[in-house]
Amino acid sequence: MATANTKRQSYTTAEKLKVIQFAEQQGNRSAQREFDIAKSNIRLWRRSKENLEKMPRLQRANRGKKAAWLRLEQDVMAWITEKRNNGLAILPTMIRLKAIKLSKDPQYDIPAGQFKASNHWCQRFMKRNGLSLRQKTTLAQRLPPDYEEKIVQFHQYVIRQRQAHNYPLHLVGNMDEVPVQFDTLSNRTVNAVGDKTVMIRTTGNEKNCLTVVLACARDGSKLKPLVIFKRKTMPKIQNKHGVVVTVQEKGWMDSETMKIWIEKVWCARIGGLSRRMSLLVFDSFEAHKTEQVKRSLKSENTDLSVIPGGLTSVLQPLELSLLFK
Repeated sequence: MATANTKRQSYTTAEKLKVIQFAEQQGNRSAQREFDIAKSNIRLWRRSKENLEKMPRLQRANRGKKAAWLRLEQDVMAWITEKRNNGLAILPTMIRLKAIKLSKDPQYDIPAGQFKASNHWCQRFMKRNGLSLRQKTTLAQRLPPDYEEKIVQFHQYVIRQRQAHNYPLHLVGNMDEVPVQFDTLSNRTVNAVGDKTVMIRTTGNEKNCLTVVLACARDGSKLKPLVIFKRKTMPKIQNKHGVVVTVQEKGWMDSETMKIWIEKVWCARIGGLSRRMSLLVFDSFEAHKTEQVKRSLKSENTDLSVIPGGLTSVLQPLELSLLFK
């Protein structure tokens, strides 16, 4: 007999089905000895086998309010499964809209006005079916083997430069590029709880993008953004906000575009005409490190601090603090 101090053991659906399979082959008594589970539980699970096979494998209990419109929810779940198998992102709002659309079909025999697909219904539906709102998974950047030594060397170099030149805060800058897609896709989707990989299929238009070059100073001031269009000729646009616009055949930063940024953004910043020594930090992208770029920055009394390759995710302030907020 269970006492007040007895700790109850819970089992996932997958574990219950494993016990059921063993019991069907070896008998309930053998399953009791093998898994140390009461025969009454095994008998109960065997009677519920059909329902267990329909449940999410990681679900631990069949508690909570049951679905009022089971067939509707089964069809909504089938729709979600189909879309997720194709890598498409599904959001709770989309689930509610799909459920409302299906509820109007006479086959579900739902009286008018009784099913509203509220937020509360959607939350219960997702819980019943082992779903949650998940972030798209990505492959993390692999750090180089000697990354700790490189981080220390980078910090030491920056400290030496600051001690030597005593840069004012507004003359220490950080620059980075970020691609902006014409078709911005969601990074979140409804997906099964426990899945380690969450894939979202794209439409293909994410390749049609422009590049925005952002920069800020250590005092928090922002420099003018530079927009790089993927084309050969300048677009006919009304530039009312003073954004610097240029074009490049691949829509990305190269040595010539870097020169434009230095001339029209870096030199036009607050204190850019003072001729005082400045410090500029950016990553080790090839276009940043050409001799042409180094000469241009040197002529503007700007010291260059290049983040070591493979350490952008650790040392790039713009990427860590601003671009992905």
